[in-house]
Amino acid sequence: MLCCQEHHLNSRRIELNRNLLRGNWVYEWVPAFGPSGTQGGLCIALRMQWQSNVQAKGVLFGGRVQYMLILISGKLIGFLNVYAPNSVTGRIRLWNKLLQDLPVAQHWCMCGDWNMIESPSDRLGGSSTTISGLELREWEKLIFKYEVTDLWHIPTFSRMPDSLLYSRSNRRSVALNLSRIDRFYADSFFWDRGGYVGIISGTSFSDHAPIMLKFCMDSHTSTSRLYVPRFIVDDMNLQNTVLSVWRMAVGDSNCQKLQNALLAVSNFFIQQVKLKQSSYTRNLLNAKRGLASLQILQEKQPHSQYIHCELQNVMMLISFLQQKRAQFFLHASAARWCTKGDTMSKFFFQHVTPKRNKIQIVQLKRSDGTVTMDKDEMSNIVATYYESLLSANTPSVETLQMRQKVWAATVVKVTSRISLQLLRPFSSFEILQAIKGVGPDVSPGVDGMGRDFFITYWDLIAEDLLAAFQEMFNTGIMPQKWKEGLICLIPKGDVVTDEVKGWRPITLLNTIYKIYAKLLALRLQPFLPEIVHDSQTGFMQERSIFDNVFLFWELTGMAMKNKEDLAVLLLDFEKAYDRVDWDFMEGSFLRLGFPAQ
Repeated sequence: MLCCQEHHLNSRRIELNRNLLRGNWVYEWVPAFGPSGTQGGLCIALRMQWQSNVQAKGVLFGGRVQYMLILISGKLIGFLNVYAPNSVTGRIRLWNKLLQDLPVAQHWCMCGDWNMIESPSDRLGGSSTTISGLELREWEKLIFKYEVTDLWHIPTFSRMPDSLLYSRSNRRSVALNLSRIDRFYADSFFWDRGGYVGIISGTSFSDHAPIMLKFCMDSHTSTSRLYVPRFIVDDMNLQNTVLSVWRMAVGDSNCQKLQNALLAVSNFFIQQVKLKQSSYTRNLLNAKRGLASLQILQEKQPHSQYIHCELQNVMMLISFLQQKRAQFFLHASAARWCTKGDTMSKFFFQHVTPKRNKIQIVQLKRSDGTVTMDKDEMSNIVATYYESLLSANTPSVETLQMRQKVWAATVVKVTSRISLQLLRPFSSFEILQAIKGVGPDVSPGVDGMGRDFFITYWDLIAEDLLAAFQEMFNTGIMPQKWKEGLICLIPKGDVVTDEVKGWRPITLLNTIYKIYAKLLALRLQPFLPEIVHDSQTGFMQERSIFDNVFLFWELTGMAMKNKEDLAVLLLDFEKAYDRVDWDFMEGSFLRLGFPAQ
């Protein structure tokens, strides 16, 4: 979509310049107004394939506002093209008109030449005056009603490379006068999807530079999970409900019963999280409305001590609510709202969206070296790469022969005494130690349940955990849901690359899986020194990988002292943990003497 303001074309000149763009575009022109028909003027150009999605369109305020309602991802999205008046009085009337006459839409994206700034940082040179007084009051009513904010300050939108900081320069003034009066405003539909925003270098034909917005069609939250924070788990008012929900769970087996109970409790907690989020959002909204009113009063009575104290109290309340709400997001940090400036636009409604990592996979290389930005094709490239990497290859004859040689030389180290200890039934104490062994800051999986729940409700769940874990241990079967995880790709270095091998896959697994894995590890740990050779110094308690470093220095010193030849061989296996041959590993364990169970 291309939105144009102030084209200065009357109806006759529009007919001469109707099709300005190459390709399949449809145009909605609004002629210029004024006595000579050369003031203002709007146009929305839309790609032909979106024409069937347009549900409504229209013009408001004498040709200064143009809207279009488009159906996107099953939601009715409103797009607004605005050319605001230069005068304060005219803009106040426009904000009032938009407040009353905009058609109903589920979400809004508003762009255009607003002819005013909200923050001193949006202007360089000239007057630093910002929107204030009666205009500020009407403007805040507008953005509060539609819950929109300047996308320039939303964390999920990255700045485009080489983006300018200001969109307009006053060429009629000798002194430097730059401002950012051309802006995009949008709500949570766009925040959740994220994208890019920027100001592109313009031409000498206009004193305005084009602004550009690119947002993703699919929401980033489609595969995200809600984090259940500790203060929700520890809420005494919820414990009776949790007890009832847990005890109502049934299943055909101990594992199935535990899985159903965890799912029910997880859904209950997530419902509470959403209620708390909504509550904090409402309270923040009310607090910011109060702050806006107090700021207006302070302009009229700048020396009032009472208003100053009330401003400080409201800022403290907003900071507190912001910190509480940040606890809902695993990687969110409590924002210091009150230090972000003296305007509503820079931070308004940013608290509604969790802070996201701005690093995104924008493009990937194909096998022939060319680059693609198509989402489906990039998904196929990633899937093909990891299928090739993680799939077991058919072993060659030489590999099979080498296996047999290694196995023939393998010495049994797991004695009958160790086997009896490994196979003994689990105890509640062991499981509790495994739970405590899972770090408190470990990221949860799809269900959002962290370690805190298992510790807080230990008396309730201990018996069910013990029965399910023992059943898994005896049968060797784990519920499929517990083995599912969210795979995140993070760059290996500081530079984002367009090659798949430059991204490291991290899988976020459910806490119940981590507890069971920790339980098995703790049971095996006391016997590892008897099983693992002394040369393996890494990842072993009471051993240090630095032992190998010291050994290297001692050997080189000895060789130099005795004038002996010394050969040093350093081996590094690419994707070593991803290339493990599980058939070989299982065969090796059996030959070391591990029981088949």
